[in-house]
Amino acid sequence: LALLPRPKVVVLDEPFNGLDMDGVQVVRNLVQRLRDSGKVVVISTHTLNELDFLADRSVAVHQGKLVELEFTRGELGASEAAYQRLQEGK
Repeated sequence: LALLPRPKVVVLDEPFNGLDMDGVQVVRNLVQRLRDSGKVVVISTHTLNELDFLADRSVAVHQGKLVELEFTRGELGASEAAYQRLQEGK
């Protein structure tokens, strides 16, 4: 993965697709280092469980609008459960 020198915002589109477990861990570590250094990291993904441990905030597109998903980082399945609540209208 190549980055410009000292970006303020990093956008990753489906960064976990097609990776083996070692590759997933490399991307996780990169995102954590960027986040911990104060960078904004925007991740577009269908793999919501990866957000459980990486995201401070998460949004979904629901009926054409961005909606924040409320979940606690570090709880496995939390972001997926938040998305299900959104789909069910709860």
